[in-house]
Amino acid sequence: MMGCTQDAAGVLFLIGRRKKIQQNGTAVLPFRLDHRQHALASAIVCNLLGSENNVEFRTEKIDRAYNVVCETRRFMPTISTLTLVLTPTAHSQNIEVHGVQTVTIDFHDMETVDDFYDSEEMDDITTFAWDKLDSLASLLPDLHQVVLGFLTQDSMSRFVDEIVDVDMKMENLRSAGKLKYAIWSGSKRWTWCRVSPDMKELEATSFGKDDLWRVYQ
Repeated sequence: MMGCTQDAAGVLFLIGRRKKIQQNGTAVLPFRLDHRQHALASAIVCNLLGSENNVEFRTEKIDRAYNVVCETRRFMPTISTLTLVLTPTAHSQNIEVHGVQTVTIDFHDMETVDDFYDSEEMDDITTFAWDKLDSLASLLPDLHQVVLGFLTQDSMSRFVDEIVDVDMKMENLRSAGKLKYAIWSGSKRWTWCRVSPDMKELEATSFGKDDLWRVYQ
């Protein structure tokens, strides 16, 4: 990934610019979304970050795709990094229009595992409008998956039990098979592992910390 810097493209994306714009002959916002997809994507970002102002945005280009990354600068036990993966849509012609293919939320970057099990911090997690995220993301026409990354299987299981199963706040994504999970795990080398609520064994991948979005590609 690129270094953690304030990225003009990320800020412009969030405040509502969805077309390519130029600054000194260089594209500051190098991708283009249609109005509907941009409205949904920016609403997802605002919904998850809430009133948090201490956020860094950055973008990176990988082949023909773009990642828009929103990362909190201070420790937050609930949401560390949100990434939107924008890929060219099938109907792109002369102007390359992108669509949101993947949304990832990385929970794993916490100070200690025990912090996740603090009841007050778990209350913070449950106060997020996961049902709103579910509604917004399920309307994205090009969405393949929403991937949630956790530090342990226990923390993932607690999230699934309380948010997904009991409160059923992510039912649209789950029923469509678009809600995915990953665990940050390893011995000598830490990588993301694929996992599902009914799996006992982790499926190792070669993807590192910044590549959660690749786990189910």
